[in-house]
Amino acid sequence: MVRKEWEILDTESVCDTGLFTIERIRSRRLTDGREASFFRMNSRDWVNVVPVTDEGKVVLIRQFRQGIQDWTIEIPGGVLEPGEEPSEAALRELREETGYLVREVKYLTAVRPNPALQDNTCHLFVALGAWPGSEVDFDPDENIQTFEVSMEEAWQMARSGQISNVMAAAAIAFAMGEIGVLSFDSTWPHES
Repeated sequence: MVRKEWEILDTESVCDTGLFTIERIRSRRLTDGREASFFRMNSRDWVNVVPVTDEGKVVLIRQFRQGIQDWTIEIPGGVLEPGEEPSEAALRELREETGYLVREVKYLTAVRPNPALQDNTCHLFVALGAWPGSEVDFDPDENIQTFEVSMEEAWQMARSGQISNVMAAAAIAFAMGEIGVLSFDSTWPHES
């Protein structure tokens, strides 16, 4: 059983960007009565999907990210539309951002991108049997380039930091585990 640590006294909306809201939460710690204010970013859940072709290639995307003012290498993904199931969003985002269709989509897991500040969940998927079969449908401000790499190259790109988005790197690792190309020896520590 999880013990509640803080009691929320009140919340105040600070900012609404349309994509997310920021609120100030005034809380009291139950153990000693200490009061403090925290900020939380409320955002819709989102999905990330690792598309894999029948030839074992991973479909990656390159796009400019305003937050870091640079190009990143990632996997397709985006926010869920109201009422949309995560698997539907994964297929939609894959098609919109890459034009790829898939034979099968598998749910991997759900992760919390930044629970210290955000309240949302990112749902991770692997999409098997991917092939280019549709037109892309970019959002107005998107400029995405699609390319394929081997599973090993995707793993090395994640490990080296070329894929610097942690959600994309995590999804690639989970997908490789699901497919069976990444496994871990249960003995620790490893002997040299």
